[in-house]
Amino acid sequence: MSGRAGKRVRRAGRAAVVLLVTGLLACSGSPRKPERLAAGDYGYARDYLAWFIERRMELEGLTGLSIALVDDQEIVWARGFGWADEQAGRPVTGRTLFRIGSITKLFTAVAVMQLVERGEVELDAPLARYLPDFSIGSRFPQTGPITVRQILTHHAGLPSNYLERLLARDPPPMAAIVESLRSEQLAFPPGQLWAYSNVGFELLGVLVERVSGLPYAEYVERHIFEPLGMREASFEQDFTRLPGLSRGYRDHQARELYALRALAAGGLNAGAEELARFVQMLFADGAGRGGRLLQPETLAAMLERQNALNPFDLDLAVGLAFNLGSSRLAYAGPCASHTGGIVYFRSILIALPERRLGVVVLANSNDGDKRDALGAIATKALQLAVEAKLGIPPPEPRDESVPAVEVPLSEQRELVGPWATAIGAMHIEPDGAGLVARVLGRPLELVRHPDATWSVRYRLLGLVPIAPSMLGELRLGFPQIEGRRVLAARLKGHWMLAGSPVAPYRISPAWRERLGRYEIANLADGELALLEEIVLEERDGLLLLKARQTPYPDLPLSPSVLRPLSDERAVVEGLSGVAQISGLVLDANGDGGLRLAGYRLRRVAEPR
Repeated sequence: MSGRAGKRVRRAGRAAVVLLVTGLLACSGSPRKPERLAAGDYGYARDYLAWFIERRMELEGLTGLSIALVDDQEIVWARGFGWADEQAGRPVTGRTLFRIGSITKLFTAVAVMQLVERGEVELDAPLARYLPDFSIGSRFPQTGPITVRQILTHHAGLPSNYLERLLARDPPPMAAIVESLRSEQLAFPPGQLWAYSNVGFELLGVLVERVSGLPYAEYVERHIFEPLGMREASFEQDFTRLPGLSRGYRDHQARELYALRALAAGGLNAGAEELARFVQMLFADGAGRGGRLLQPETLAAMLERQNALNPFDLDLAVGLAFNLGSSRLAYAGPCASHTGGIVYFRSILIALPERRLGVVVLANSNDGDKRDALGAIATKALQLAVEAKLGIPPPEPRDESVPAVEVPLSEQRELVGPWATAIGAMHIEPDGAGLVARVLGRPLELVRHPDATWSVRYRLLGLVPIAPSMLGELRLGFPQIEGRRVLAARLKGHWMLAGSPVAPYRISPAWRERLGRYEIANLADGELALLEEIVLEERDGLLLLKARQTPYPDLPLSPSVLRPLSDERAVVEGLSGVAQISGLVLDANGDGGLRLAGYRLRRVAEPR
């Protein structure tokens, strides 16, 4: 057995152990639940969560974690687990500072809405009104201008990231993004679909600076932190000045931290207890401990669904910066949330506004990403809180097993072929009377059901079909939206746009001459490379771009489909706002190199 094959077998073995242990967690030694819970008694919730978190951390290999559970204006439980600095023996507490990543966007949205309240910004005005030097290329004729509202709801069609010097020891100021985007292209037509964009919130941070006349960090400190009473939260990017900041870990190894250029998209450092005050503000109709942040009607607008009429968004519901809804908490009423991730930290904030219950969970390791450890902990916390406060237990899981049916020949013919999806290129092939999807080098059997949805079964070694629990709740669909066949995926109860078929195209000699392995040629000193093992290749008539995203060295290289627009430009194919690379443009430099999201790529090896 080769070393590579051996690694695959060992990973499969670890995955099997994880699945087994996950199943045993719910029944092995958990705290005994009282026969009756007194209203407002969180004792059992705290005991169970402590047990659940400790075991989940051990299972996922998380180094440190902090949680704060909120009931209206009271923090009913806040605690740290594990280490903020394992080598120094410094434990995590409820006040330990973490890098919270994209939860920062909620603070940026509040800042923008404060300017809206003062009449200094209009939600449906073009961004260019406030940033007259902003411009970006577009291959979409007859589209309207990008508006502030579109950016707040991730419907502006902007690229997901501008990678050059995004994370570095000494990044440029946030305002540099305005000039950088002049050489970039829109990923999608503005307003067409939800496509997550850090670039958009970076631009909103610049808007806050231009309109208020204050640096972004100073504005947030004065107008948000102070009325909330957040005295320790900070946008400081010189981490030597933050002795209370947790270190970042992968595989229990401390990693170097890099400053972030996009402060308004993910640059906040905060602890769980202080972030709980933001949650309390939501339950106080916009008021903080030291003053009002927003008027009640403004906050209500932020929590109102903005995209109900957009057909491409399917079940996805978004407010102004908030994600809305949760299938696992739907029984408890409306839900508003945001997650965050920045190397090597992960975070989640969830609020149930009608129940006035919320939770914040922060972690200093990204090892639990693949199994959504923080999401599981936060959901369990709120389920226990709803039961403790209201006496409403979570509903029993529904048995969604449905029979399999034959795939009609007409459907087989229509679905067979290449697809560009949120996880890369997928090829659907006929398999007797059924279909098999090949994605990330693995054969996945597609099982059709009477309701025209499809479940997925993994073929172990290409022979025996099995259905691991990680795929058990996944459903696929292939609806037509506005005359276009698309791939939809339902995970955790909600349907989202996940990809689209790839129409045939010709690969020109100019692109074939560029095939090979590339490296980033313009990395600054002290900059973190966010793409590694970059390969341009041709396979099955498609031009593919493969790259490993830092810091996920154990994930397979995801091949994204490129569609040449000319001999000098190609676009990453696929209708999916989930994929961080979809819609990005790859340009030929003219010197034999390529350019992608600010990175200049230099070929270092020809194709094998």
